[in-house]
Amino acid sequence: MADKKLYILYVLCLVAPLLITSLYVYNYFQNNIWGFSPAWSDEIVYWSEINSFVKVFFENGHFSIDEQVKPTFSHYGAHGPFYPILLGMFSKVFGYGINSGVFYNLVFIFLATILFLFVIKPNLFDTVSLLGVLCLFWPMYLYIPTAMQECLHYSIAITMSVFLYKLFKNPENKKIKMWLLLIITIASVIRPTWSFLIPFFFMPLELKKYKDFCFKTIISIIYIFSLFMLSNYLSAPYPNWVSQWIQGGFHLNLLIQHFVLNIQGFFSGQGSTLEWIQRLVCILILFIYGSSALLYIFRIKKIDFGVSSFESTNISFKLFYFHLANLGMVILLTLLVYDIGDWRDFRVIAPHLLLSVLLEVCFRKKLVPILLICSNITFLSAFSNVYQSLHKVHFAKQESSSPWSVLDELIHYDNNAGPWGNTLLIDTNHINSNLLYVPHGIGISFIINHTSLGEKILSKYILVNDEVYNKISTKGNFKLIASFPDARLYINQY
Repeated sequence: MADKKLYILYVLCLVAPLLITSLYVYNYFQNNIWGFSPAWSDEIVYWSEINSFVKVFFENGHFSIDEQVKPTFSHYGAHGPFYPILLGMFSKVFGYGINSGVFYNLVFIFLATILFLFVIKPNLFDTVSLLGVLCLFWPMYLYIPTAMQECLHYSIAITMSVFLYKLFKNPENKKIKMWLLLIITIASVIRPTWSFLIPFFFMPLELKKYKDFCFKTIISIIYIFSLFMLSNYLSAPYPNWVSQWIQGGFHLNLLIQHFVLNIQGFFSGQGSTLEWIQRLVCILILFIYGSSALLYIFRIKKIDFGVSSFESTNISFKLFYFHLANLGMVILLTLLVYDIGDWRDFRVIAPHLLLSVLLEVCFRKKLVPILLICSNITFLSAFSNVYQSLHKVHFAKQESSSPWSVLDELIHYDNNAGPWGNTLLIDTNHINSNLLYVPHGIGISFIINHTSLGEKILSKYILVNDEVYNKISTKGNFKLIASFPDARLYINQY
């Protein structure tokens, strides 16, 4: 009877993301998940990049900002080529349509959960904890009905929790180490923050062997730095704070000012309620383990805090070290060089939070999973409000015919024209679903600051409003080929 209940819970863990997403979409939008259509700027870019890879591999036009690119084989955008390549390989077999993002998101999470259940084989109570986490991890449900790469990272978090658990249990297993190194490396070239887990490839780290510890730490730092540099090298330039800081000469006072500003936003509740709650949960996890570690180190007294006594086992100290690297380092990096609010820190930190919580489930810890579940239940109404606000554009009724559909006839991919001959330059007012009509293989370059453009426009096609056109009209020989309600399409006659 107990086995039957356990298997039922296993099935619920596997189907929960699909069922809950379907329920939310139907309840709020009177639609099904296959009624999804990409709408956000990043989604449009991903959709175009993936389909371009499917059609022409690396022979597509440039995806960039202000026509700023790097001299590499990759013509993909600021998020790098690896996610479009990965999805493109799957799409070569299964295709990539308007609503395929939702399909792949669910499949990635489903496969990772199967691996977790098959390898970890959680007991009845642990499966209930796992089900609670999978049903109430709001970041995952915010991004399942999108064409973003977030759900790939949630599936990576689920997968990594399995291999890290096996490594903690058997630190000398070279096969597990190699698998973990491979997974971390692949994940890191897609999103470099995963590289902070590289030190666990060198497990076990015996703190008493200081020379060994220092040597492995140096190797880890070099490997992490290399992965960050590789990701940066293959990604198109993006005009964020880091690029401005680098161009400004690495001034320390600017870094400190940015860090202080982010610290204030991090602890003052900047952003939505969900963003603030996620930060709070991360801080509480670090506080719980940090307090336990300090109490053990200074031999104040034996204490459990629901995460097991440090004196009775080495696992808790390793978990503290893990959470410090997985959550602490990612939060620190975000505060130093990224942004707080506008879902930016939320998206970066969320997969790492999921990994930390699932590793706790693997070790049959109760406090951290319960903390996450209770906090997310408490703010269910906040999640529901955000869900409706973010996704109404994804499930809006589509027009049966659109004047923008002619873009497919007016813009042509030319295999002999080179990357710029297959690039469309647009202003930021037109980063919307109308770009789904742009032919596959055509790159998209956004004008964020027209003064950053070169002396001559390099893109063959230009889609802008009259105000932007007047600012760039002297940078090329443009011929009008079509007019739309709020924009005009030009061809650049080189």
